[in-house]
Amino acid sequence: QSSTQAVNAERAGQVPYSRGKAMTDFALSQLASTMPVTIACLGLIYCKRDAVVGQGLNDQYLNMTDLPLLPLTPIMGSGLAPLQPQEVGDAAIRLAFLALSDPAERPSDSLSCSLSSLQTTPLCGGGELLRVYDAVGPEVISMHDLLERFARFQGSPTFNPVFIDYRNMEELLNVKSLGNLSRQFVSLLRSEQDGNKITLGDPSAWGSILCGRGAVVSSSTTAGRDGSETDGVALPLKRLDQAFEGTVTRRGFPFLNYFRHLFNYPRAIWPSLILSIELLVAAWRQGALRKALLSVISPNKKNRRSAEEQANTFLARFGKDSGVTKRQVRDLLRAFVRHGNNRRAISPEAAKAALNTAGFPVNSTEFDTAFDQRNADGASEISFIALACFVFHKEWGGSI
Repeated sequence: QSSTQAVNAERAGQVPYSRGKAMTDFALSQLASTMPVTIACLGLIYCKRDAVVGQGLNDQYLNMTDLPLLPLTPIMGSGLAPLQPQEVGDAAIRLAFLALSDPAERPSDSLSCSLSSLQTTPLCGGGELLRVYDAVGPEVISMHDLLERFARFQGSPTFNPVFIDYRNMEELLNVKSLGNLSRQFVSLLRSEQDGNKITLGDPSAWGSILCGRGAVVSSSTTAGRDGSETDGVALPLKRLDQAFEGTVTRRGFPFLNYFRHLFNYPRAIWPSLILSIELLVAAWRQGALRKALLSVISPNKKNRRSAEEQANTFLARFGKDSGVTKRQVRDLLRAFVRHGNNRRAISPEAAKAALNTAGFPVNSTEFDTAFDQRNADGASEISFIALACFVFHKEWGGSI
């Protein structure tokens, strides 16, 4: 059974796709007392050849990886939903191996890790005949970082994220899904970003299938009966940067596909217009619109956001989180501008003074530890976003 990590999401029961998958997993697990059952809960799948997520390139559909090719890339919510992307070749060869191997000799599964909350259910009582794998990639990255990397993999010279609300995007997707960007996917994405439970799979058992801890593929596509390594080659799970190392697939945003979509589904025109207006207004407030325009005029010049634009961007991304209030962010902004003479970034000494002025107690040891690493990376000054992330204990991820 090829399942999906979506069955473990906090709101999985509210999404028909995830609920149906979970019911199938449970029904098959009941058969494990009489027949071997293996369930692979796949995470996000991408293809290194076409640089796409999910289904391949198609003239009739848009792909999620088309979004970073836009001059302004919409990011729903904070963009921090954790993803564990896996190259489709890594998944396919492991599924083929499981289909052809002796069920009793398949590597130990991820059951105790991924389904710890379900230990009292029959799903965990299949014994030697039941295997449940977290079939996910080897790294955890956010949606924001995923889109930023695919912008680079596809040769896009700039990546301008704009943080928007879910509502208008959901209204558009209610009319018709944009390829693999569907209403149900957005609902699960929202669950992972805004819910109380973060769902992560354990890839260790899945990755071990062809990497020595389990059997490895040999020249005759069989493995030792005792589970030992044969004369084959280990095939570890690839990280994103490893999969795309040395390759750039240059593409532009498929505007023709999008206009064809609007022509075929005219009811999508109005929500698309509302979403575009929201995107432009948010881009203006967050400084992404000015940055996008200046990148066309001066492509070799770094166009950074002002302190005000950085504050708006921070609020757009984290303003709904507990512990973050608009008043506190504005107080910090005023102190930042005062001690930095209205600059985009300020010295560590000025940053400490700004924290004191804004009423945030400064732990010098903690402050120096946090920003010594930035100085080691060549960033001698501190941006407002970096300071706000320090104050409110947030991880930005990617470039600011």
